[in-house]
Amino acid sequence: GSCPGGSFDDVDDLVFAVGTGSPTLSPVPTLSPTITISPTASAHPSSAPMKSPTWAPTITLSPTTSAYPTPYAPTIVTEQPTLSMLSPSISPTLSIFPTVSSRAPVIEATYSTTYKSPKCSMIGSGCEATASLLKSRGNLDPPEPNASNTIDDCEDGNGGVYLEDESVESISVTSINGGPLVVGTEVQIDAVVWAWNKHADTVDFWHAPLSSTITNWVLIRSVKPTKSLSLNTVSTRFVLEDEGDNAVRVVIRYSGFPLACPGGDFDDVDDLVFVVGSGGGILAATYDDTLKAPKCSSVTRACYAGPSLLKSRGTVGLGEPNAPNTIDQCEDGNEGEYLVDESIESIKVTSIDGGDLVEGANVRVEAKVWVYGYGDHADFWYAADANLPEWNFAETVNMTVEMQFDTVSTEYILPEGDLQAVRVVFRFGGNATEPCPGGFYDDVDDLAFVVKST
Repeated sequence: GSCPGGSFDDVDDLVFAVGTGSPTLSPVPTLSPTITISPTASAHPSSAPMKSPTWAPTITLSPTTSAYPTPYAPTIVTEQPTLSMLSPSISPTLSIFPTVSSRAPVIEATYSTTYKSPKCSMIGSGCEATASLLKSRGNLDPPEPNASNTIDDCEDGNGGVYLEDESVESISVTSINGGPLVVGTEVQIDAVVWAWNKHADTVDFWHAPLSSTITNWVLIRSVKPTKSLSLNTVSTRFVLEDEGDNAVRVVIRYSGFPLACPGGDFDDVDDLVFVVGSGGGILAATYDDTLKAPKCSSVTRACYAGPSLLKSRGTVGLGEPNAPNTIDQCEDGNEGEYLVDESIESIKVTSIDGGDLVEGANVRVEAKVWVYGYGDHADFWYAADANLPEWNFAETVNMTVEMQFDTVSTEYILPEGDLQAVRVVFRFGGNATEPCPGGFYDDVDDLAFVVKST
């Protein structure tokens, strides 16, 4: 229970106030305490078992100022020292230096008159638009605040009744690793939606970089709610590729197809704008018209080609951008449906030691794939010369899941060569004897990158 009453039990409470928002936190000083430990006798009855002496430390704190930028306030984590049994006559002095870890806060969005939607203007570990900004839909009763909350004036449907028919209630974007939103970070989008019917309703997640005057919405994923006539939290993940202002869009629609602006009577469309910082050595690839595949043109510790370059397969669904994305024009299979049958969504090459991609370095290749079933296999290949590729086989990874995204990886040592390439073959059945298998459901994608000579 909360009050056990044992002879050796100690029970203490701490009362604290909870604020209504996310306050700006002041820098926390770096503490270098000197701890003097003086053992005293433990006054237990003679019938009690022997226990270690009670340590009564005297702590002197000498703070020095640490210049942490607002709103990044460090969390002080102090590890307890391991003490051996000492004679009561010994009074040791211990210096304990606390470990300082900083975690960017989740920023609460406010309505932007520029974008006509919620926006977080600072970089944090996440960005959230609450129900105070998004609840309801269009002109329902009550109406949605600042409807339609879309950066391109996409309108909501105005049919139905609030909390009976479809609506988006809140949207958040948060980093998986707890760090700030920077290029190369995997993030999770969470949306709270009201679903009328879990079978008829669908939630579509979209993303668009806002670095150009044209908004190019890219579908991330479509998800079905799990409950009818109820609030549902639905989620998906993707990797940030573009520095600067970015937007995610959540569409809940009744029936129909995944369109960035569907226009149905019961559809709700809401956007959230957030800022993405430059990555820590992670370089986003761009399409190279000479190689006909994504390429990182400068030396980096990690090279990443995301869904904006690789999503889908061949002509399946909305089509893979710049298909087939292979430096030798190996073709994809064009059978099946997107996010039902096989596709490669992203490829990343990273140095394992955290340094630049240099000849002789051990690297990890990761690919995010959509898995159809247990008969799918991911083959990894590499070439020392992206201009005249001779493909070397690295490894095959067999799928252990079905009908979902999965991340597969392998490792190899970079050979000599200043412009190298990796290839991922995601195939249904078959074997790994050829770097260009040619199956009806096979997806083949390459990523070229610059390597520093040793």
